[in-house]
Amino acid sequence: MPNLKAQPRVTSFAPQFLVDDLERSMAYYRRLGFTFGEPWDNFYAIGRLDGLELHLKEAPKNEGE
Repeated sequence: MPNLKAQPRVTSFAPQFLVDDLERSMAYYRRLGFTFGEPWDNFYAIGRLDGLELHLKEAPKNEGE
């Protein structure tokens, strides 16, 4: 008899990466095939590739760290 119990599964995944330079990071991920719309306030962008999302947020490191 088949197991009819529902199994959990991941249907989407959208990591957010903190980056030092948004434009440079977008250029890198474009080379991997991601496409980006216009960044929000020049600090946040969402890349898309084959149904995947990649969120980039510019958050430069503090010099004192």
